[in-house]
Amino acid sequence: MVRTDHGAYKGYRITSDYFPDHPEQPPFYRAIHLSDSSASLHNRTSLEGLKAEIDELSTRPKTYTLRSGSKEVAISSMQGKYMPEDLDPEIIPLIVDLNAAGFQTLASCAGHSTRGDIYGIVSIKGADPDTREIQKVLKAHGLSIARIERKQSEGRTRILFPAFGK
Repeated sequence: MVRTDHGAYKGYRITSDYFPDHPEQPPFYRAIHLSDSSASLHNRTSLEGLKAEIDELSTRPKTYTLRSGSKEVAISSMQGKYMPEDLDPEIIPLIVDLNAAGFQTLASCAGHSTRGDIYGIVSIKGADPDTREIQKVLKAHGLSIARIERKQSEGRTRILFPAFGK
């Protein structure tokens, strides 16, 4: 594999990987946000397409207000990458409560197949959050922690729980 650095573009470091052993494959482009490495774009096959996506993201708000019942929290949108319309509707009350409890959520899914089992996932900023407090919030929603994946190098933790409705 040969990695090429294409420099910075609007706060993202852009690189591409090329596999000389497979010349039929186009280069694989990725962009990592310079101030928040968890905000990345990848699996792109053209530099122009990747830059167009970064341009579109730069027009989105960086934070938004999320509401559930009478609760309201301000949530980071990871440089515009994730917006309220991207959230699974059934997970919104959990996301609101986790953020209200002081945990910054980065990404979530109400449930999908992982190694044959169905799990919901919430990614939280920080590699070592207080899992006792997270468990309290999950319990209030009738959920429990199934697995914790600490991503030290990315500065985040993934919390897996039984999927909603499963």
